[in-house]
Amino acid sequence: VVIRPEPGRSYEFIDSVYFSKATSAKVTLATQPHSRYTSIRGGDMLTDGRIGTLTFGTGEWMGFDGTPIDATIDLGEVKPVQKVMLRFLVDCSNWIFDTRGVEIWVSADGKEFKSVASKKYPAMTGYETAVKIHEFEFPQTDARFVRIKAECETSAPQWQDAAKGKPGFIFTDEFIVE
Repeated sequence: VVIRPEPGRSYEFIDSVYFSKATSAKVTLATQPHSRYTSIRGGDMLTDGRIGTLTFGTGEWMGFDGTPIDATIDLGEVKPVQKVMLRFLVDCSNWIFDTRGVEIWVSADGKEFKSVASKKYPAMTGYETAVKIHEFEFPQTDARFVRIKAECETSAPQWQDAAKGKPGFIFTDEFIVE
């Protein structure tokens, strides 16, 4: 998008948007993010297609402090799904760690959920700043609801002097369903 408020002067605004079956879907949060790292759009920001940068304070990331992410996406109608991708920010110097584990369930009616994927991840062993993308593929199934639970670091590692022993943050910006 180029905006020309005055002849000869242009300002550029560049943004990345990712589209999937979950784009613009309603997201219900069973656990709430930290009050400083949330959005007026609530859980729906996790399916808005906007991709965050390596800076956690831009409003593109939702942060949970010592609390797992527990969210359910309503796709609006039953759709075939076979893959879920989750994006997490890692910024160890700011107590933001990768997830320690993810579980994914699907449901056609929102009442009976079936587990389709899960994985545990080891504790981080050193400082890192990155966006981690965790992908989960499973046999195609028809679902309207996708429930995601991502565990946070409950006790920061010994090498993280300032946060040592305290719960870490987990930050996510987008849930992608294919």
